[in-house]
Amino acid sequence: MNRTKQRPERQALWLALAGAVVLYALCALYMGLASDLQSVAHAMEQTTRGDLSARAGVNGRDEVGSMAQSLDRMVLTLSSMVADIRSNAALVSHAGQSLAADNRALSERTEQQAANLEETAASVEQIFATVQSNAQVAS
Repeated sequence: MNRTKQRPERQALWLALAGAVVLYALCALYMGLASDLQSVAHAMEQTTRGDLSARAGVNGRDEVGSMAQSLDRMVLTLSSMVADIRSNAALVSHAGQSLAADNRALSERTEQQAANLEETAASVEQIFATVQSNAQVAS
């Protein structure tokens, strides 16, 4: 009878021990996932604010690790795209400034040519007047 009484107690002890191990495993899993997910969320928030140097920093082989690595690649690609856009904008700005300077130079040359043309026209009129005057004197 003593043996029968020990059996339920022993089963209860093993059940309690198994429950404690399962509870510990669940807590460890939760803490690991919560920490990784918090790192990913923080990196997303930084990226949303425009910080393209944000990294999730999760090095796992599970789904959360894969998602964090994808986020890091996405941020790196986005950063590269923004750098390309800035570079192209600077090139367009430089080309616009160069075009404006060339337009001013062309305008100045055109004005100079117009002034020269006016002087030439005045000289031609003087020559014409002189030729007419000489022709009248000669006749």
